[in-house]
Amino acid sequence: MRNELITLMAKSCTGATVDYKKTNVFAEKKSVARSEFYTSFQAGLSPKLVFDIDPLDFELAATEKNEVSEVEYRGKTYTVIRSYQKQGEDSMELSVG
Repeated sequence: MRNELITLMAKSCTGATVDYKKTNVFAEKKSVARSEFYTSFQAGLSPKLVFDIDPLDFELAATEKNEVSEVEYRGKTYTVIRSYQKQGEDSMELSVG
């Protein structure tokens, strides 16, 4: 059930100016799978959460040049480590850390 409110942020840079396009969407918060955690940790990444969102929300949040690179949740900003859409499903997972 997608009942958590998160903010998808797409970053765009123009010279020395960094702008964010912020889009609020509903998501389902999930735990990071054990195998994903250890595999990411070996690569120097630290996944904290997984959010299940609607793929259309992800597309609408992106800018013409940049995809969503950060997620804001409960006052904290996380970097998107991986985005994964299962084929044939209206579901996309964002692993953030």
